[in-house]
Amino acid sequence: MKKYALIGNGISESLSPKIWRFLAEKTGAELTYELCDLPADVSDKILLENICRFDAVNVTAPFKNKAADLLNLDYPINLIVNEGGLKGYSVDGIGVITSLNYHGIDPTDKKMLVFGAGGAAESAITALLYDGANMSVINRTQKKADYLTKKYGLKQPFKKPYGVLSFVSENADFTIIKPYIKTAEFVFDANYKRKSEILVEAEQSGKTAINGLAMLFFQGTASYEICQGQKLGDIENLYGEFLKTL
Repeated sequence: MKKYALIGNGISESLSPKIWRFLAEKTGAELTYELCDLPADVSDKILLENICRFDAVNVTAPFKNKAADLLNLDYPINLIVNEGGLKGYSVDGIGVITSLNYHGIDPTDKKMLVFGAGGAAESAITALLYDGANMSVINRTQKKADYLTKKYGLKQPFKKPYGVLSFVSENADFTIIKPYIKTAEFVFDANYKRKSEILVEAEQSGKTAINGLAMLFFQGTASYEICQGQKLGDIENLYGEFLKTL
């Protein structure tokens, strides 16, 4: 029986175990999936030891970049497969693109503004660029935004973006992003546990408001397919079935 886990900090409310149990039931797989909650300042040694305890792990904040450093990768990862050595993957971007498509949004040639400069934000930027979107990024720490802008050749922040995507804490200060919400067609927030103020504002303004639940599910299905070596078929239909279990 394969053993999987989510490694992060403050992850007790994560739905990842529920998603993996749901997918295992649908495919008849026998597996375990647990939460591995580590201190934010955990040493590289302890982090690596915990990664190696499992056949594969999903990695969430604040360890995506740290995990990438352990594997000598120059991009954040959120999946590590332990099979004859450690191999890292980034499936957050897949989750974002599939979530947008699920909500009827095609990012091709659209102006997209990302708020945040962490691992999930960077993964979203790379995926959206690959899908043909025009990307810009803002962040509370300008240095981090400048780093991503230079690394990926991004545009300066659009005055009227088609979409705004937030990858910061639900309790963050959204002051710098609020002006962009007024002219955007949709607002995406990677948080899924509670509705953030920017999603409330988007709904009140008649915008399409998307939380991070679909992203979580679709990056989960991507992880599952890699780890289990099998295709899941109609994942949008599976998502609809999963919603009924909540």
